[in-house]
Amino acid sequence: MPTVAPSSRQACLLSGLSLLLLVTSSGCAWFAKQSAKQPASLPDSAIAGFVPQVPGETTVTRMADHAWRQFDMTITERVQSVDRDADQGLHIRVEQEFRYPDLSKQTVTTGMVIYADRLEYITPTGGREIQLKTPLRPGTRWHFDRPDRQVTRKRIVAIEDVCTPRGTFPNALKVETTIATRQGGRERVVRRMTRWFAKGCGEVLTIDRPQGPDATAHERRYYVIDKLSADRREPFTPPPCRP
Repeated sequence: MPTVAPSSRQACLLSGLSLLLLVTSSGCAWFAKQSAKQPASLPDSAIAGFVPQVPGETTVTRMADHAWRQFDMTITERVQSVDRDADQGLHIRVEQEFRYPDLSKQTVTTGMVIYADRLEYITPTGGREIQLKTPLRPGTRWHFDRPDRQVTRKRIVAIEDVCTPRGTFPNALKVETTIATRQGGRERVVRRMTRWFAKGCGEVLTIDRPQGPDATAHERRYYVIDKLSADRREPFTPPPCRP
């Protein structure tokens, strides 16, 4: 993948951001009309609503510290193309632009593939990681090995309303991720992440917690601040956070 060689700090931030899912703009008005009642599960067809599917759709995400005060980076994601892959998955190719506090920027190409039973993220190196899996209800679990002798375990833990600086998103899937290293037959957790996925808007909030000394100070939060439809006319108006 063509990319600018990042500094060690940028590479660290990029590794966290590369796990972010992309979000759609076309479904945002959906939230203002939904009931706050939380269902026990979501229909499996909801997987298709977690990524943009129209070339030109754009999402802007911001990274903040654990107290929402320091803003380190913004990420602009734009759909480049959509087509079917050899396995009949819907392949969405996306351009990501990372803007750093020093005004430097980096652009990479990545994407997602939607299947009937799962959502896969295409890593910058061309690998794939399952981000969501059916059934879309609390208790669903999956895991996969990473090439760096790490194992990633994920599980859906709840369907709940989530409040972000941009507003409230009801009935979001809450997914917990644990990344551990394997050595001598034992596992050591090195990172924990919590994500919220809202049908129609995709991933709306991520809390990334590296494990170890002073972990809270290194916690980062990623949340959507703006979205544009392909014709740039779709407003982004989630309801405000409820007290």
